[in-house]
Amino acid sequence: VQNEKRSIVSTPIVLQNKKGENPVNSFDVGILTLVLPLTVDDLSRSTVLFESLVKLPSGVIKELLIFVPNHQVQLLERVISSLCGSLSFPCKSYSEEVLFEDGYKIQAHTYTYGIQMAIKLLVAKMITTDFYLTLDADVILLRPFDLSYIIHQSSNRAIYRYESRSVHEHWWRGSESFLKIRNFPSSSQSMIGFGVTPAVLSTFGSLLALGRIQQLYCPVNIASNSTSEFHIAVDSDPFLINSEVNNTMTWKDYTCSAYLDHWLNNFGHHDNVWSEYTIYRLTLEYYEVFHHLHVNEDEYIPSISSSPTRLHCHDVWFADAPPWDPFLAASSGCLFSVVQSTARVSVSKLLQACRSAGLCPLS
Repeated sequence: VQNEKRSIVSTPIVLQNKKGENPVNSFDVGILTLVLPLTVDDLSRSTVLFESLVKLPSGVIKELLIFVPNHQVQLLERVISSLCGSLSFPCKSYSEEVLFEDGYKIQAHTYTYGIQMAIKLLVAKMITTDFYLTLDADVILLRPFDLSYIIHQSSNRAIYRYESRSVHEHWWRGSESFLKIRNFPSSSQSMIGFGVTPAVLSTFGSLLALGRIQQLYCPVNIASNSTSEFHIAVDSDPFLINSEVNNTMTWKDYTCSAYLDHWLNNFGHHDNVWSEYTIYRLTLEYYEVFHHLHVNEDEYIPSISSSPTRLHCHDVWFADAPPWDPFLAASSGCLFSVVQSTARVSVSKLLQACRSAGLCPLS
């Protein structure tokens, strides 16, 4: 129905976490979780990221969660331990399979890229902070920060980078098809955008996205059990999201891996193309909660700053782009830079540049 009113209180969704554990009873407020998917192919490049993360103080970060392919766990375990050794906060590595329901197996044809994107949503089942920040191996931290730079303190909303859907139109179309969401007014559709990694995600928001996928693709006899299983306390408007909601959710534990087949094993086939952020943004927009969880980075000036916080800038995506300038990046005021592997900058040159500008303090 075109004008149907949707809300998180009128649409039952099951929020499922791993093996019946209930993290919402012990949510940590005022700190952030970091999330990093990592493969052996990214390992060398990630040394720049890890050196830059040394600047982050322990009081801001609860932990860094790293997820690696199951067949690479033993290969990477010792190296990851060494990379984490200089960080001021706990660092834990897992096989990515801990995020999947029991019995689910990744098929040989499944795109690694799709798995790494899905991890950034699936990880919400393990996170015990209101928000988490996603990382990739090609991200570089430019300066330390506290939560007031990225979380609106009075409304508990995280900043996000707006990127027009026209940049990756096929991701948005594919996500709308996958999520069976097609009835946004054309006037607002162009305003629904979201950037790329690094990004700050709401744990609640990611769980809501997972719940939407499970509701659509789990067997009927399981999905039908969702009725009245999802409860959120509201106090007029705005919704009581995050800390208040996390203490009023009802969780239901069941095993359903069918949605993973539709989501992951079919990625890249039959127009099943999406990104973690297009799924996230569209789901939250569908349930009309996005603007209760996020604020555009251009519209939020932290009380300890005179200008908005930029999540990332001075990024280099391609080999024919101007070279990365670490000194300009360091003086920009942004939190991160992205220098993708497609820019074809050697790790040794990148690390040298990072150290020369004081961005990577190790020597």
